[in-house]
Formats: sequence, C-alpha cells, structure tokens
Amino acid sequence: VLVAAPFVLEILHRLGTRVGEALRRWAALLVMAIFVVVMPLTVSGWSGAAAAEAPVFVVISLAAIWMTYLGIGSIALWAFRFAW
Repeated sequence: VLVAAPFVLEILHRLGTRVGEALRRWAALLVMAIFVVVMPLTVSGWSGAAAAEAPVFVVISLAAIWMTYLGIGSIALWAFRFAW
C-alpha cells in the first residue's frame, strides 16, 4: 500500500475529475492514518497505553499537516513527529 500510494495519488490527481479528487483525498487520508495510528500501535503493541497515546499522535500529525500547509518545512515537522 505504502509503495503504490504515490503512484496512485498521482494518477488520481491527473484524472482531474471530482471522483478522482475525492478518491485522492481519501487515499491520502488512509496513508496518513497508517503512519499516524496503525504503525505506532503495532510497533509499541496493542496495549491500553498505546491506545491512549493515539490521540496525541493524531493531534501532532494534524498540527504538522497544518504547518506544512502554511509553508513551514515539512521534513523538519515529520522528523519531529517521528522523534516524539
């Protein structure tokens, strides 16, 4: 999924249709969800403590996406997220 995601997102973007744009947004959200929620939980185990940390990961990721949208360096923000 993560290897094919950039190619699929590019194809959907080039379609330029409403359906293509909607699918592109949902696919991008799916990839972000994999990185933000699923990967941290699987790495640290499916425990109550890991599940309690999931909302914190979501908030940090949303802040990183918002700051990236504002033009602040996305590489530094994602490095911060993974160093958390």
